[in-house]
Amino acid sequence: MNYIEHLNQAFRKIHEDTKLRPTHISLYMALFQFANASRFKTEFQAGREELMQYSKIGSTKTYYKCLNELQKWNYIRYYPSKNVYQSSRFSLGNFYPKAKQAINKQGTSGKHVLPPYINIYKLYKDYKSYKQLKLNFKNEVIHFFKKEDQSSKLDLLMEAEKFIAYYEKLNWNIAGVKPITNWQPLAKKWLTSAKGFQQFNQKGIDNNHQLNQNKIYNEPL
Repeated sequence: MNYIEHLNQAFRKIHEDTKLRPTHISLYMALFQFANASRFKTEFQAGREELMQYSKIGSTKTYYKCLNELQKWNYIRYYPSKNVYQSSRFSLGNFYPKAKQAINKQGTSGKHVLPPYINIYKLYKDYKSYKQLKLNFKNEVIHFFKKEDQSSKLDLLMEAEKFIAYYEKLNWNIAGVKPITNWQPLAKKWLTSAKGFQQFNQKGIDNNHQLNQNKIYNEPL
C-alpha cells in the first residue's frame, strides 16, 4: 500500500460521501494509523479503548455505530474478537483504481512511489497518542515473549520495556545504519539472553549465600 496515495484516495472518497460524519472520519483515521503501525499488513489488531482515545469518541454506543457503518460502506473490514484478552482485527478498504494500482506495482508510471511504511514512533514521538501506540506494541512484545517461553520466570513486562527502550535509543536501526524491518528475531534473542543472565545470577546467589547453621553466638567476635 502506498501511504500517500491511499490517503489521497480515501479523502477523495470521504469528500464525495455525504453519509459520513466527523466521528466516522476520526475513527477511520485512527484505524489508518494502526494499519501504518503494523506496516500495512492485510489484517491488523487494535483495541477499543485506544481507538476511542485516538478518534476522540467518548461514547461506546457511538463508537460501535460508526464502526458498523464504516464496514457497511466498505471503508473497513471488522472482525470482532471472541477473546476478552485479545484485540479485534481490522483491514482497510482499497480505494485504488485498478489501472493506477497496476502502474504503481510495476513502477512504470514515471512517478516516485513512496515507501509503504512510515515510522510511527518517530512521527508521533511528540504527541500523547504515541504513548498509546507504544503500549499496544509493548503488549505485542509481551505476548511474543509468553509464546516463546511458556514457563519463563522472567518479569516479561519489564523485559518488554527494556527491549523497546534499548532499540528506541538506536532509532530502530541495527549498527546505526540498517533499519529494523522485523523485530521478532531480535526479541527472541533478547529473551534468550535475559533467561541466560537470570540463570547465571541464580547460580551466583546459590553459591554465595550458603548459611552456616552451626554458629556459636556466646563467643566474642
